[in-house]
Amino acid sequence: PNSPADEGGFLQNDLITAVNGENVADLGYNEAISRIRGEAGTEVTLTVARGEDYGEVFDLTLTRRAVEEQSVTYETLEVDTLSRPVAYIRLMDFNDTTAQQFLDALSQGQEDGVHGYIVDVRNNGGGELSSILDILDPLLPAGPMVRIQYKDGTERVYESGENEFTAPLVVLANGNTASAAELFVSALKDYQKAVVVGDVTYGKGTVQSLIPFEDGSALRISTAMYAPPYSDNYEGVGITPDIEVSLGEEYRNVNLFKIPHEDDAQLQAALALYK
Repeated sequence: PNSPADEGGFLQNDLITAVNGENVADLGYNEAISRIRGEAGTEVTLTVARGEDYGEVFDLTLTRRAVEEQSVTYETLEVDTLSRPVAYIRLMDFNDTTAQQFLDALSQGQEDGVHGYIVDVRNNGGGELSSILDILDPLLPAGPMVRIQYKDGTERVYESGENEFTAPLVVLANGNTASAAELFVSALKDYQKAVVVGDVTYGKGTVQSLIPFEDGSALRISTAMYAPPYSDNYEGVGITPDIEVSLGEEYRNVNLFKIPHEDDAQLQAALALYK
């Protein structure tokens, strides 16, 4: 939302096949991203494939500008046995804008009078510790949210305040739910604040820090271990959902945004809990 792509005519499921006439398959993913980015106020021409079998091909010229990353999406879903809808919130990662966007989504759900919430952290690879703390704090009762364990045996505990989220909550997770996203899942499980649906999570329980160098490069190094409020660290093990449900074989390697809701077995299992 509110981006040059959105305003310039892009639609969901469009494919970018070239940047300024250069084929993205030849450029490679990272180089293509680099070519699309650029100084605010300058233009970039993207070749787009659209429609059935992507047979419609055309160019869109966009003017670059700064865009706030949208890491949270919100919509309401109807459940035939309920008089009120269920809020469906996707958390794509945990960055410095995620917490406020998530809190805005919770508030929107209250305004919409929803019966409960489904929070989707499938394919969420984690992110910033500060972001996950700002999100967990309003959800959990007073007590530990996250424990950081160091090599020397010491431990730092982050505590939540007394405010506590009370609406029904279901969390969707899968094998690509990792790191801070697993903290989100495990903390809610420890407090029995949510039912977790999906696949066993990735199992990355390490904290990583960046050590910058004078030439602008940096070293990313593991410096501590994440641990949930009360349960064990999930490094190399992952978190087992309360209800294990896998996507159909035909959707295993498909972008979640391209799977219709009615064909998303994990989302349907979450909705079935509300039924």
